[in-house]
Amino acid sequence: MKVKRLKEQLDIWFNDDDEIIVWTWEKEYFENYGDTKRTITNEQWQRIVDVADGMDCSETNQAIDNIVDDIIKGNE
Repeated sequence: MKVKRLKEQLDIWFNDDDEIIVWTWEKEYFENYGDTKRTITNEQWQRIVDVADGMDCSETNQAIDNIVDDIIKGNE
């Protein structure tokens, strides 16, 4: 997703003082991730973004929901 588009969506969905959880990944992160340096072309990165944008995030949602439950119960 282009940062410009994300900003537009955030302005529509949220007020400036809202607290939200945001995770982002940029190409350079994956070029330097792990033990091996990688070079990712802009074309490759666009394909990666397209695939990642369509991924199921239910496991992440569940993990955060578990944190919510733990904190509400005083376990965290």
